[in-house]
Amino acid sequence: MDLIRAKFLWVPIVGLLVIFGLDKLALLEVVRRNVVYWQKIEPILYESREPLFDHLLEDYRSPERQAQRLGVVLGSSRSGEFGNSDIARVVPNSYTYNFSAPLACPAYFYYWVDRMLAAEVRPAFVMVEADPILFTDGALDYAISYSFSTAFVASHIDFGRSTPRDPWQSQGRGFSVSEAETYFLKELFATYKYPIKLSNIIENNEPRLLPGMDGQIRMYRPIDYRRELEGLVDLVNREQLGGIPNPFFAHVPEDQMEADAERMAAIHLALYRVAPTQVIFFRNLLQRLAARGVPTIVYVPVNSAAFERRMRDQNMRTRAIEPLLGLVEQVRQSEPESRIRVVDLSEDPQLSCRAFVDSFHLSGLCFRELTDLVFASVP
Repeated sequence: MDLIRAKFLWVPIVGLLVIFGLDKLALLEVVRRNVVYWQKIEPILYESREPLFDHLLEDYRSPERQAQRLGVVLGSSRSGEFGNSDIARVVPNSYTYNFSAPLACPAYFYYWVDRMLAAEVRPAFVMVEADPILFTDGALDYAISYSFSTAFVASHIDFGRSTPRDPWQSQGRGFSVSEAETYFLKELFATYKYPIKLSNIIENNEPRLLPGMDGQIRMYRPIDYRRELEGLVDLVNREQLGGIPNPFFAHVPEDQMEADAERMAAIHLALYRVAPTQVIFFRNLLQRLAARGVPTIVYVPVNSAAFERRMRDQNMRTRAIEPLLGLVEQVRQSEPESRIRVVDLSEDPQLSCRAFVDSFHLSGLCFRELTDLVFASVP
C-alpha cells in the first residue's frame, strides 16, 4: 500500500527497468554490428561453432555418413588449419569437424565434447591441443564471453573449491565461483559482453580500402566487410567442416620474428600461472574419452625457434609441459580403456617444415606434413 500511495518510490524501480531494457538493446543485431570493433573476429568464430554443431548433428545422422568415421579437432587458432580433406587422406574413410577457436581452452574443449556425448554423437577419434598457454586464466576470456550455455556453467561450479599446492593435481567439476559469476553477469548485462564505445561505432562505419574475399581491393564500410567475413566463416563451416585449409607459405624475417617472440613472451610467459579450472576440465575431458575407448591425440603445438628459446628461458618444459604430460599419464593409468597418444613435435626432427607466420602460427603449407605426423597412428 505504501508503494501505491508514495509514487516517488516507483522512480528508482522504473529507472532500473529502463536501464535494464536499454542494456538489452546491445543484443540486437543492428546494434551489435555497430559496437563490436570490426577487427575483433573472436566473437564471429566462437559464435559460428553453434551452427557448426548443428551441421555436425545433421551430418552424423545422415545415411551416407554411417559407414564413415567421425573425427573431432579441438584446439586454438594454432589448430584451425587441420582440414577435413588432409585428415581423410591420412585416416581413410573419415570426416573431421574442427571446432578450434582463438585462444580456446580445455573448458571450451570439454563443453563441445559434453554436447556431443549428450546428443549421442560418439567420435571415432579426437585431437586435443595441449599448449601451456591454454592452461591459464586468460585463456578462458573468449570462451566465457562467447561460448558455453547457462545450464553447462551452472552444473560445473566448484563451490568451496580447495586448491592443492600443485595446480596440476586439481580435481573437481570445473568453474570457480568467481568465473561462474563473470559468466552470469555477461549473460545478464549485454553491454558487459558487448561494450558500447563511440570510437568503435565511428570506425566501423567509416569507409576504407580493404581486400575483398575475392582478393580485390575495394572501398568498404568495415561493418559490411565484417558481414562478408561472417559469410566466409559460414561457408567454411559447411564446406570444410570448420577447418580453414591454407595453401600459402609464409616465412617472416628473423628480426621480425624475434620482436614478435619477445612481445608474446612478455604477454604469456612472464607471469605464467596454471589455472586449476583448465586442469580440471582437461583431466575430466581425457577421462570421459578414455572411459569410452575413444582414440585421443594430445597435440603439443610447435613453436617458432624464437619463441622456443623464450620457453626454455622461462623453464616452461619443467613448469608446464612435463606436468601436463604427467597428467595424461595419470589418466592412462586410471582408465584401462584409454587410447591416448601424445604428439610433441617441438624438438622432433620428423617435422621438417618449420616456417612461421608469427611466433605461434605455423605456415599453412606446413600443415600437410604436420597432419601426416599428428594423425598417423589413428586406428
